Amino acid sequence: MASWLSVFSFLTPIFGVGFGVILLGEPLSARFVLAAAMVLAGIAIGESTGAQGGLIRDAAIPAQSREW
Repeated sequence: MASWLSVFSFLTPIFGVGFGVILLGEPLSARFVLAAAMVLAGIAIGESTGAQGGLIRDAAIPAQSREW
């Protein structure tokens, strides 16, 4: 549960800017869209293997020392 909550903490700025654009009519820059896409890609890569750990975690831990 805590790992899912940490994912939402990374999405907070994206939601904040999105609501600003929708509700307040703030301008949306290409730089923000690119940054948001990079954040979403990072979350997708980190969560891609589910409960077994992310790609980076799997690469950092030798296979014989994994306990799952």
